[in-house]
Amino acid sequence: MMYSRILAAVIVIAATLWIGSGVFGRTESPEAAPSAAVAKPAAQPLFQVAVITADVEEHSRRLSLAGRTEADNRASAVARTAGSIVELKVRRGDRVAEGDVIATLSDEAREAQVAEAEAHVQQKRTDLDAKLTLIERGVVPANEKNMLEAELRSAEATLAMAKAEHERGLIRAPIAGVVSQAPMTTGQAVQAGSMVAEVIALDPMLAVAEVAERRSADPGQVYASLQKAGRIRELERSITEDKVFGWLMQQNIVE
Repeated sequence: MMYSRILAAVIVIAATLWIGSGVFGRTESPEAAPSAAVAKPAAQPLFQVAVITADVEEHSRRLSLAGRTEADNRASAVARTAGSIVELKVRRGDRVAEGDVIATLSDEAREAQVAEAEAHVQQKRTDLDAKLTLIERGVVPANEKNMLEAELRSAEATLAMAKAEHERGLIRAPIAGVVSQAPMTTGQAVQAGSMVAEVIALDPMLAVAEVAERRSADPGQVYASLQKAGRIRELERSITEDKVFGWLMQQNIVE
């Protein structure tokens, strides 16, 4: 029993001494460890370099493009009814204003229908005026006034439709500009919706440029390049009405 106590006391004393020393079981000094961990770097060869002075200069990218001028607004003058062309008043290259008569179709009894409708309106108006006098005297019942007025309005509506049909025989220019196409000829029969002439507006005109795909040029970059170079206004001034008209004369055969 005494032996066990002595052995336990010895173990406790030995553990206390080991914990207190902090260096129990080391094989090398603390100062030697950092020196061994630090290694000297190997010497690297030095590179030779050349130095030049860079001057800042403005640079505008120049891009040469092949293109053409193209009308931004074009419209077709079409027949609104069937008939034959009795008069064609324009040729390619002619200038027209909006609403000008380009061609006239055959009458097809349209003028006679207008005359008949006008006569019918005049008759109904005369009947109404005559009956109003009799109604005021009490000879004719007053309720006939409403019937006569309705008949007059119906006759006026028929006249309006006859005039509209007669107007369809006149083919007018939809916009102001230059006639670029006139495929029809005098005497040719047309159906409703057939194009008689095409008119293009000279203002504005587009400058359409063709860029090769391999150059990968973005339209926005092209515009920015032209704007930076100050060539936008130059292009706008170059596309004048006279120049466009000259181009039309070269591209089309004026009959």
